Amino acid sequence: MNRGSFESLDSTLISEKEKLNEAELLIGLETNSTEANMSALLKINREYRKQLEQLEEGSSGASEELSFLLPKVKSLTEQLNSSQKELGQAEEEIAKIEAMILAERQRMEPLKEQKDVSVAQLSEVSLAHSSAEMDWQRLDQNFSSLNRIRQAALETFTNSRNPLMEEIIRPFEIFYGDSIEVEIDSVSEKEKGFFIKWGLEQGICSGFNFLVQTDENWNEMPVYVTCSLAEKQYSFLKLAESLPSQVTPSFRKGEKLTLIRSAELTNPISSSNFDDEKTLSPIDL
Repeated sequence: MNRGSFESLDSTLISEKEKLNEAELLIGLETNSTEANMSALLKINREYRKQLEQLEEGSSGASEELSFLLPKVKSLTEQLNSSQKELGQAEEEIAKIEAMILAERQRMEPLKEQKDVSVAQLSEVSLAHSSAEMDWQRLDQNFSSLNRIRQAALETFTNSRNPLMEEIIRPFEIFYGDSIEVEIDSVSEKEKGFFIKWGLEQGICSGFNFLVQTDENWNEMPVYVTCSLAEKQYSFLKLAESLPSQVTPSFRKGEKLTLIRSAELTNPISSSNFDDEKTLSPIDL
């Protein structure tokens, strides 16, 4: 009712009631939504609480593990510091070694150049050696060929000489240039000579002159001896008196000598003209 007017307020009342109903409906919806939100929040809170409990349990284990790892971390830190110190010392040593290597490289540079020069010279020498070796092989082949020709000529000469030598009648006495091998039987220091067991039956006669060869290569000065006594199987040889300048050798009993028959040692026309140039040498025999 509207006491100040006779107009009806029913429509206003109905409108207000509708607004009230709408407000109640909105309040119910809001309440339902709030309850749903509260339920969701409670569920989330329970999840968070569960996760928090799990984190608390994990943190307690992590704390124990952390307390166990701290000494190890400290030890590793000390080892790391020591390693860093050793690394610094090693770097200093490396720097010194690198400096030494650089100095050695600088010192090696001229040696490398010298090596290159030596290698080039070695190549030239190798080429020269190869050429010389080829020349030597060619000369060796020529020498082998000449040696074969020489052997063939020697065989031809020997085959021709032997029949001719068989026809030559050699004298019974030792001929000029013939050599004999004898052994000293005894020595006479007074007469400056020696006895041998060769005599008239072997072709030695008194007055024969011999050249005494003690070395096959004629490295020693030869001496001359003269047979002053010749018997059937015995003879005495003494140093030639016509050669006063010759060195007196020391003959020994049992010594083996080679005697080469020689001609007269002096000029029978003028003995005063005798000198070393008229002495017979092995080339003259």
